[in-house]
Order: sequence, then structure tokens, then C-alpha cells
Amino acid sequence: MNSLAKAKPDGYTLGTVATSVLLVGPQIRKTSYNTLTDFVDIIAIAKYTFALAVRSDAPWKTYEELIEWSKRNPGKFRYTCVGVGVTQHIAMEQIAEREGVKWTLVPFKTTGECMTATLGGHVDAIVQGPIDIVPQVQAINSKCY
Repeated sequence: MNSLAKAKPDGYTLGTVATSVLLVGPQIRKTSYNTLTDFVDIIAIAKYTFALAVRSDAPWKTYEELIEWSKRNPGKFRYTCVGVGVTQHIAMEQIAEREGVKWTLVPFKTTGECMTATLGGHVDAIVQGPIDIVPQVQAINSKCY
């Protein structure tokens, strides 16, 4: 990122950057570049989709119900994702700020640990990509019939 920021803006130097490098890096250490002014996006080559999945026995069946419950029970909704400061965590905190709720992150090191904690009822929800969540939802739904 330092080399990219210092390169001449002549169109010959390009870089590919993960979102976390721009969002998290400057929050945890001093950088010699400003992520808002030193770079120009020219194309998105990948987009990440995350989903919030709650346990099948959760009392909330809609997003609206979850938000209302969280407003009445500050900090009691516990969700998990792979670490503090990752994109999923930042997204959940943005939602909390926008909706006026407070919830609790229970971070784990791996997606497997997050999934196990959710399925085991140790947390209320997981925030992860559909590739990790959809097979579990399908497995649970197939048992419901």
C-alpha cells in the first residue's frame, strides 16, 4: 500500500486491495497513506456477500422482529464472526448504529468455530458468507419436513 500510494499517478501502476486493508489497517496502526484521498478506485473485481443467520429456534423470524427485540434487550443479542474488526463485524456495527441497537460480538478464529457456536446455541446468530451458511440452512430445513 505504501508503494502504491507513492507511485506516480501516471496510469501505469495498479493495485488490487482487499477491503480489510483499507478499512482495518489504518485503524490498528499508523499508515503513511490516507485511504480516502491517496487512491482512486477504477474497478471492483470481487464483491462479498454476507448473511446474518439466526438459530432455527430463535424467537425472531424477520429482521424487523430482531431489531425490535434488540432495542428492548440491549446487548443481549449475541452474534459471531471471524474476529474483531473484520468486514462482518464492521457491517454489524454500522447496522447497530443505524438502527439504534446494541448487540454483542462473540468472535472466533475460524468459520467452523463460529458455525459450531451458532448451531450449539452458544450465540444467537452468525454473520458469514452464503457458501458457509446455506448448506446448514438446507440441512436444518430438510429435517423439518
